[in-house]
Amino acid sequence: MRRAVRTSLCLWAAATFLPPIHAQLTTATIAGTVTDASRAAIPAASVRLENVNRGVVRTAVSGPDGGFSFDFVAVGTYQLTVSQSGFSSVLRSGLEVSAGQVLDLPIQLEVQRQTQTVEVQAEVALLDTTTAEQIAALSTAQVHELPVAHLDWTNLLTISTGATRPPPITTLNSTSSGGSGVNINGLPSTGYNFTVDGTNASSNMQFTAFNFYQGSSLINTVNNDAIQEVSTARGIPPASVGGGMAGNINIVTKGATNEYHGSLHEINEVAQFDARNQFLTARPRTTFNDYGVSFGLPVFKNKLFFFGSYEGASLSTSKLITGGVPSP
Repeated sequence: MRRAVRTSLCLWAAATFLPPIHAQLTTATIAGTVTDASRAAIPAASVRLENVNRGVVRTAVSGPDGGFSFDFVAVGTYQLTVSQSGFSSVLRSGLEVSAGQVLDLPIQLEVQRQTQTVEVQAEVALLDTTTAEQIAALSTAQVHELPVAHLDWTNLLTISTGATRPPPITTLNSTSSGGSGVNINGLPSTGYNFTVDGTNASSNMQFTAFNFYQGSSLINTVNNDAIQEVSTARGIPPASVGGGMAGNINIVTKGATNEYHGSLHEINEVAQFDARNQFLTARPRTTFNDYGVSFGLPVFKNKLFFFGSYEGASLSTSKLITGGVPSP
């Protein structure tokens, strides 16, 4: 019988954007240049960046070259408003920001003829030419909605290119898996770092690639209900993930918003619905249960938030073991 329990609590103060230590692991950068119709720079333009879900606002002013930049931007959905006297304001909405991302947003202002605002829906860039590393992110919807065995988010890592499961190892008498975790850029699990909110978690025995005899845990490091995003940095990894030859896998944990939200789940698996081994006359007894709850709320709107989650899992099973043994 194996049992596992995972809980997580989070208090998030958003009165100001306090920069975390590991910037490129858990946050993003939004930058751009403000120009007019003739592509001349517009200095001293007012730039306003707002987190749609938490109502937190940051402001900046474009420089002499029209450039502006917001560093240490937390994962989430944003809208950007640019305005200047004598020009029509521009609103860029639907900016989905993921960890390690660098957004370069060219903003063009039109001469104002009457009071108006031009709204532009943000689109995901197909190719990022600003950085050498390759960033692949699993969004909240993917982590929560895509079907994975036993709610193990690591099964989704192979969706992105460059990440594969280790090939099986075949011996004279049996075939077994080639280790746990994934291979990134052709290197085994020891070739990349694993972090949670930018904090090193490679030594965490819950992580499959570093668990007891490469055995996987029922709840893998962080339960799904507490995950905001899973990002993988590979290719030529940035300096912020130094020490990893193949790259870095980082989990960004979830936080609360100005809206009350929560979830409740129960997963049950029994042997009656499993396929029977061809060498057995009956299915081995198996009972798996996974249950959990999460809840988030605003303590002070736009200022302080609370989020907590709990998950428990139990597995009771019998398995057929085959192999060669010496004769009497």
